[in-house]
Amino acid sequence: MQHATQSWVVGFSVALAGLSPAVMYNRDTGSPKSVELANLQPFTSRANISGCSAVLIAPNVLLSAAHCTNYAATGTLTANWNGQSRSGAVFTNIGADHIVIVTNTPFDNTLGKMTAPYSGTTENGRLAWKVAYGGNGVIGTGGTGPFYDNIFRAMTTRIEVNNVASPPAAVTTDWLYYDFDGPPSLPQSNRATTWYEGGTAPGDSGGPLYMYENGRWFVIGVTSGPDAGFYRDGRVRTDMAQIETLTTHTWARPTVPSLEMKWLAQDLTATVSNGAAVTTWPRQGGTDAWGAAVGTATLAHAATPTGNAAVDFPGTARLELPALSNPTAGESA
Repeated sequence: MQHATQSWVVGFSVALAGLSPAVMYNRDTGSPKSVELANLQPFTSRANISGCSAVLIAPNVLLSAAHCTNYAATGTLTANWNGQSRSGAVFTNIGADHIVIVTNTPFDNTLGKMTAPYSGTTENGRLAWKVAYGGNGVIGTGGTGPFYDNIFRAMTTRIEVNNVASPPAAVTTDWLYYDFDGPPSLPQSNRATTWYEGGTAPGDSGGPLYMYENGRWFVIGVTSGPDAGFYRDGRVRTDMAQIETLTTHTWARPTVPSLEMKWLAQDLTATVSNGAAVTTWPRQGGTDAWGAAVGTATLAHAATPTGNAAVDFPGTARLELPALSNPTAGESA
């Protein structure tokens, strides 16, 4: 921990650790809100190919549904994202209903607008967001449509099925299943529903299913089709190895912070006098300590407006954390 100029540190912590469905919205949501939801920043990776939706997962890589290309083993198509088109993109059929699309040249200005494919295992019961490009209308009470205007819309759902007598497991090796539980103002059979609850209808496939986990958005599935009263997406996790092999890309995995380490200057006041040198700074609840001082860091009692202590690092003074206590050694902090 090095400071080129004088710094005051009160404390800190480190957290380690063909044609098929499109979006239908409930009567409470309506079309304008469904469009607004689809245009939010987390969903800027939404894309489309001829007759279907897709999702951008790398500057030159998209995912969509294999039935959009009649399950052809391979071929070429035109991919569209953010007003840009890439013709001659090569697709490869993988898994139960996925295609990986690799463009000849990357799309422009993709930074912060792509979504990583999901390799975790916690989809069951989770809130998810579906975005697609084809037919739209009201699903359930007051049903209308589907209508077609080539505008992206979005809805929310949970990865679960409880609207049929013998529901499938919500998560299987190849599939993610979900159903329509009704609008918030009139949930079906008093089931728990979501604010933008919706479903899919004839018009478009390959639309991404998004999930938020540990501060990041992921694509967990792409639309495959309706299935006996509920809906089905191809599960992305199952095909991650093939996706990475075909594209030569790798993506960060979702991680759960396993340890939080905190150091508070106030804890030092019991053993370090006001103005005295700080040569070791142990963390709360553990033995990991900053030490191996370079220069002289000193403790100032009652150094903040709230009366807390602070450690003064004048000039280039610093303390160092032993590598064995530093799970993020070599990484940016």
